Amino acid sequence: MRIAIPSIACCVLAAACPLGAQDDVVMKAMRDELDRSIKQLQLENLEKPYFISYRVMDNENASVSASFGALVQSSEYRSRMIGIEVRVGSYQLDNTNFFSPNYNMSSMAQVYNGSAQLTLEDDYKELRRQIWLATDATYKKALEDLSKKRSALQNKSSAGEPPDFTTESPATTAEDAPPVKIDRAKWEALARNLSGLFRQTPDVNTSEVDLSAENSYTRYLNSDGTSYTRRQPSINFNAHAATQAEDGTPLDDFVWLHGRSLADLPSEQDLAARVRSLAGRLKDLRAASTLENYNGPVLAESDAAAQLFRLEFLPSLLGTRRFVTDLPNYQQMANQFDNPFVDKIGARVLPDFLSVTDNPTLAEFGGIKLGGFCKMDDDGIPTRETRLVERAS
Repeated sequence: MRIAIPSIACCVLAAACPLGAQDDVVMKAMRDELDRSIKQLQLENLEKPYFISYRVMDNENASVSASFGALVQSSEYRSRMIGIEVRVGSYQLDNTNFFSPNYNMSSMAQVYNGSAQLTLEDDYKELRRQIWLATDATYKKALEDLSKKRSALQNKSSAGEPPDFTTESPATTAEDAPPVKIDRAKWEALARNLSGLFRQTPDVNTSEVDLSAENSYTRYLNSDGTSYTRRQPSINFNAHAATQAEDGTPLDDFVWLHGRSLADLPSEQDLAARVRSLAGRLKDLRAASTLENYNGPVLAESDAAAQLFRLEFLPSLLGTRRFVTDLPNYQQMANQFDNPFVDKIGARVLPDFLSVTDNPTLAEFGGIKLGGFCKMDDDGIPTRETRLVERAS
């Protein structure tokens, strides 16, 4: 990691032709524009980019929702976006990790934070034109940010600060999982049936069952020579319900499931059992007595323990640098959220019997498929296991 559907004639979420066949046009436009930009992109008397990357993402989505047995929405759409990274300056100090609002609405309307929409048509000339415009706008913003960043750091010591970027060996990889194919009419019936189960629990005031699927295809390349293609299918099931206690206290709960294929979701019978369990939990909560005051430990287990650990502990292990800004109020705000583990390297942060490992190379653990599995990160760097916390005993 670096610092720093077509229409439903056949009712499936899949392009008329495989996305891999589009690489010749889209990737060629990306490569040619990248080559031109890294060689020729420069405003007079100003610095050239020392690094450029393009990430084009094709997404195909389908989703259905139902409430109390009635279909609420059923839709599908396609999109194509590009993410552009332009770095000016040097590996030690460049334009990144800097925050300054940009009120130039003429440029922000087309390119926001290096992202822009691309045509869905595989038109080489139009793709080149749109990528060129987005690169030009991103480059000009990078020059402006670098100038402001240097000014903001003029009277500050940078001793001990890590570089803004690192050099990595070029890598070329590909990840191609089978796309998700959805019978949308069947999903509509499933959403109706499952959401209709909430009718059996009058205590539930509002509820909804959602099913969605996405086929994401990413093409990436950068000026250091790294490139990859990655097809990532995903599928989601969400059942949400809410009510209120007799004293008016709002109560809500949900069931959320995620997978990379239809086979990763439970059977319809299992989903129905989970929906009934959700409704039952809300009914019990509504009838439960209130606890006026309590001061003591709270124990969490199963999914709740994992979520508590993920939300409260793991964010402190992220290597997020404090951003630089030319606005004093924003800098003071940033300082309020300093990582509590900055000075804890080598110190105990968990009980001695616990260790923490980040390992995106694991596809499954204990028979459960893991959503974070990937061969490379978003910058094309091959993933690897990293020991974050090692037990002291």
